[in-house]
Amino acid sequence: MHNINLLIANSNNRVTNLIYSLVRAVGGENASVHCCTATRVDDFLAQAVRDNFDLIIINPEDLCAALERRRRNICINQAADAIRSIKTLKAAPIICVAVSPENELLLSEAGADLVLGLPFNCEDLKSAVGRLLIVPDEQVEATAVKQSFASSCLRGWERLTESFSGSKP
Repeated sequence: MHNINLLIANSNNRVTNLIYSLVRAVGGENASVHCCTATRVDDFLAQAVRDNFDLIIINPEDLCAALERRRRNICINQAADAIRSIKTLKAAPIICVAVSPENELLLSEAGADLVLGLPFNCEDLKSAVGRLLIVPDEQVEATAVKQSFASSCLRGWERLTESFSGSKP
């Protein structure tokens, strides 16, 4: 079983649950998804830098400001700055979802690996997660282990038989 560490930054719980279920669907039965969430931009930045994530999905236009800010929603520049800071320290792919057309270029330039525009499309997100997140197929791994074990035994057997046949005149 492959473990996927996922960070979802979004202030709407319904959307967060939808994103989580879409990532689980992409991972299938071969993956276990451990999900962390952030509703504020400062919490998002702290978690992304502190922990190792396999994938980060952010809805940058639906994050709350830090507690000391008076405005509830952040400006898009704060989200772009957070993405830029994360990308300087971490290699996890970042997907931005539900982004207005006027903000797509800003987030791409900040370092987002993929920016998905409006309207939010489940199939587009699943496709993006499938491209950016590599989940090994359990059957392929099991077959590779069996083949490597079998080929090791066969090589050992060949060496053993060669040593016996080479010692006889």
